[in-house]
Amino acid sequence: IFSAEPLKKKRKSDPGSAKRKSDKLKKKFDKELRRIDKRGNPLKPIDEFEEWRRMSKMQSTRKRGRSELSQEDFEERVVIMKTWGRFKTHQNGKDSKVLHKLLLSQEKALEELRNESEELYQKAIEVDENLCGLVLKGPYQTPPIPDYISPDGEYVDITRTDFDSPWTDPTKQQIITNAKQN
Repeated sequence: IFSAEPLKKKRKSDPGSAKRKSDKLKKKFDKELRRIDKRGNPLKPIDEFEEWRRMSKMQSTRKRGRSELSQEDFEERVVIMKTWGRFKTHQNGKDSKVLHKLLLSQEKALEELRNESEELYQKAIEVDENLCGLVLKGPYQTPPIPDYISPDGEYVDITRTDFDSPWTDPTKQQIITNAKQN
């Protein structure tokens, strides 16, 4: 108690100031609603559209010409591709032989186990649910909601569109034309 700080004085709040504050906030919301009714809901600018316009102007300067290969380089690449194809075919053949041998030895071991004891055989072929810790519940895919327009919000789309026009999406076209009409 001796080392405690002194208590802070309580502020005296004016009951009228709280009312004025709430009235001011209400006026602000009313004003915003009138503005939205008058002009329609404003669309947020999308940075990707601006980037698309800038890149479409530069598209002609950014194109690379195709370089022609000499006959020697072309033949060298053909030899490399053929060698690679032979190697992968040989590798796949070896892998399939090893897998086939493993399956045969597994079947042979299971048959010998069945000859020894049917109960042990049944335990051996039983599926172990705890072997893999993956548990899937619920729908794997949900159908889209028809006529759903996503809410306006902060969203950064980083997908590459290869300079396709943003006007190709019919929902965006509808939103933009509605905004222009209001």
